[in-house]
Amino acid sequence: MTILADFPSSVAKRLEVAQVVIVPARKERRFRIVHLCNWHMIPQRDFETVLKADGLETAEIDRRFRQHELRVESVQREQYSLMLFLVPVLQLRSIHLEGLCMEDAERFSKRMRQLRSAGLTGNTLPSQKSTAEMIRQERLLAGTAGQLLMDGVLDVLPVEDRGVFEAASPFKSNSGVNNVLQMTELRESCMVNHLIHDGDATFVILGGLHDLSNNVPDECEYVRIETRRYAELMSA
Repeated sequence: MTILADFPSSVAKRLEVAQVVIVPARKERRFRIVHLCNWHMIPQRDFETVLKADGLETAEIDRRFRQHELRVESVQREQYSLMLFLVPVLQLRSIHLEGLCMEDAERFSKRMRQLRSAGLTGNTLPSQKSTAEMIRQERLLAGTAGQLLMDGVLDVLPVEDRGVFEAASPFKSNSGVNNVLQMTELRESCMVNHLIHDGDATFVILGGLHDLSNNVPDECEYVRIETRRYAELMSA
């Protein structure tokens, strides 16, 4: 991997960015996939279910969830700021989102539009603390991609095939670790197929543990962007 040369030179110098690296295309470049590394927001109910199974008390679970929220929020804040910079520079119109399947894309977009109509955008100035917290929770669950859609900045596109996505889930598979790893590799290949067919340069918000470099075709350049907060959390 080498530091990007033909990306906007200022992107690696942005305060939000820890590193910008590239896996060059093995042949003449026709596509570029840009992977913005994500720190996932786990819904509170799922978070509580896992920790209760480990025998933790409610107070400790609540403390850990609040910590989780703050971590996710700090990553999303940097991602959002970076995308606001990149959208006009690269003339971006859309971004792909991990976990979003074709069948759910319209429902997701409709939900984000409803939240926008309700005034749950980043520009909202709530008059009550309860309203402010409701806005915060909705935006955290929507993620950076959802926030960008909610605020009218970008459209959000699917990147998953439902069957493969569900089969690759470690929570749903009963076939052991090896099968999950194989399905994850297939899932990443399906993601790449979506991405390269949606234009010559596409962005995806995707967990940083994913690595698409082995899945891209020879004509595709693969770029990873890690924000500072994401890198800090990964190194902790």
